[in-house]
Amino acid sequence: MTRKEYLEAVGQAGRTELLRKPLSGLEERLAAVQRDGWAIQFMDNPTPAERLAAVRADGWAIQFLSDPTPEERLAAVQRDGWAIQFMDNPTAEERLAAVREDGRVIQFLSDPTPAERMAAVQEDGCAIEFISDPTLAECIAAGRENPEAIQFIPHSVFDDYEATDAKEMP
Repeated sequence: MTRKEYLEAVGQAGRTELLRKPLSGLEERLAAVQRDGWAIQFMDNPTPAERLAAVRADGWAIQFLSDPTPEERLAAVQRDGWAIQFMDNPTAEERLAAVREDGRVIQFLSDPTPAERMAAVQEDGCAIEFISDPTLAECIAAGRENPEAIQFIPHSVFDDYEATDAKEMP
């Protein structure tokens, strides 16, 4: 269940009451972070299982973990690509997982690789907005994924297309 689904189900007041309730037993603590990953911020010395459960429930919970493990970091971006904005020096695997989950997070990546760029536009065509000097192949992939992405494609790409031999087109 995502944070949004949870909040809709119990309402903000219900979430606040859940998080204020003292959590004593390990099973109760684990159940709390499985329901709402943000509950981790109220726990003293969370166990590795609680930490991993929190980011699996809500990737943004990574911001409440001190020194997250590689497994926790990867689980966070696989759950919610936007969690990458809370990570210092993400690995290539984490970066690719993040754009595959939500292409628009490419805006947080410095110097994205061609694979990351293509994965981003294949996941969300409008991610082309955040790619400087997109290739023709990236533009075509973006347009196939979402025709509205054309508004973010630079005019120079169309000029290059007209100058390109049709046999070279993907």
